[in-house]
Amino acid sequence: VRFVRDYNEGDFGTIDLKTASNGVYAVAKNGKGVAVEDAHESCIAVAFITDNQRIMIEKNGEANTEIIKAAYDVDAATNTDYTCFYWGMYNTDVVDINNISFVDAVKQDFNGKANTAAIIATPDTDSNTTYANMGAYCTKFNEMSGIYADWYIPAEGQLYEIYTYVTDINTALTNIGGTNFSTSSSYWSSSEYDSRNGWYVYFDNGNVNSNTKSYNNRVRFVRDI
Repeated sequence: VRFVRDYNEGDFGTIDLKTASNGVYAVAKNGKGVAVEDAHESCIAVAFITDNQRIMIEKNGEANTEIIKAAYDVDAATNTDYTCFYWGMYNTDVVDINNISFVDAVKQDFNGKANTAAIIATPDTDSNTTYANMGAYCTKFNEMSGIYADWYIPAEGQLYEIYTYVTDINTALTNIGGTNFSTSSSYWSSSEYDSRNGWYVYFDNGNVNSNTKSYNNRVRFVRDI
């Protein structure tokens, strides 16, 4: 006799992600890991574990934007693009984020959770209404995301490691019916270069660079396991 169960229940994960070895896993609704080859669309995220980090990557990416669009904020009527976001207030140095001006140094920044909290705490009076502010969007996403409410914007070191394993991560996202990282786009990190610039990763070739905070890039949320 061979017993089976319905994957749609979403609680079939068995791997303890707090102790799992380095690699990429799917995440079931019960918060446990699932081997990528056994993943199912009922899974809620992708887990990414390295020596430097143990995080979940949000499943739907830009597909979330239409759901949240109407509830975003008072600018919802004038924002025209919810695929990309601007980093934050131009010419404003965010308190509690260390400015980093060298590539080798910013690749060691894994403080995405603290960085995001500092960005959210910084008042934004920017007149940019074509693109949404990534910190405000993160706040709204956490209010509406359901199972977890502690997603944040990865720091540059976290984002660069995601790029390094993006093929495996995208395979896992495909297997759970999620949205892949765009390998022809740039993604903002929560790392700050200075008052006018933030850091990003170009997912076509892994280029790590800074750009003006008013520029628009994609954003993908993560959370600590």
